[in-house]
Amino acid sequence: MIEKTNPGRDGFVCVDPKWGDQLGRYNEAGLDSRIRKGLDDHLFICDACQLARASEAALATAIQAGQVKLTPAARARPVHLPWLQWGGAGAVAASLMLMLIMPPTGRQAGGLRRGDSADPHFQRPVEGEVLRTDAPELKWSAIPGATSYKVQVSEVGGPYQWSAATDEPAITIPADQPLPDDGIFRGVVQPVPADLAGVADVSVAFSRSGWREFAVYRAGASPLWLRVLSMLGLAGLVVGLGLQTRHNAIRG
Repeated sequence: MIEKTNPGRDGFVCVDPKWGDQLGRYNEAGLDSRIRKGLDDHLFICDACQLARASEAALATAIQAGQVKLTPAARARPVHLPWLQWGGAGAVAASLMLMLIMPPTGRQAGGLRRGDSADPHFQRPVEGEVLRTDAPELKWSAIPGATSYKVQVSEVGGPYQWSAATDEPAITIPADQPLPDDGIFRGVVQPVPADLAGVADVSVAFSRSGWREFAVYRAGASPLWLRVLSMLGLAGLVVGLGLQTRHNAIRG
């Protein structure tokens, strides 16, 4: 049978790719008799596979006669790349870990900022940050001329209120006055003496939520290079698994 639908360079295509794809197993030792019979029946009707078998036989004869010499690359077995899977998995795991432990990038009126501005501002939490801890440390840039600071944290639309004073540009919410499990909060720092107030007041909005919201936030607030690393690692893992599946199918 000659099949001319979408022919290849030789003018023929396999009439039944289910069997044509297994043609390389024809000389396999211990091949199941039913598969061998199926291949024989397929070769009887498929001109494309008959031509492929004839070409392989001619090439094998030429190689044995020394008329054709194969380079090491041509004699190599199918490439198996386990390092691609392990490398991809390692990149994904490392990027996820770094997303959780690296300080997030906060969004300000001027765009994303990582706490390097010269203006007085909160360093942690950053604007819009999602927290998991109920007793976070609040840190802000020191205000020139301030001898101490008044700090207040309040829940937006809720009853939670906490305030304290400190001589340092950092303070931790005490464990006996923890943040509620879920909510949006605003932290405000006012410098002392009071004549600095209004010029250098510092505030930040943040929230506290569950692990899912926390993970989604950290992924979005991570540096661009870290997100690229995670995507490359995921791509390597998927490609590696695909090659492994194909390799196993060829061997099986």
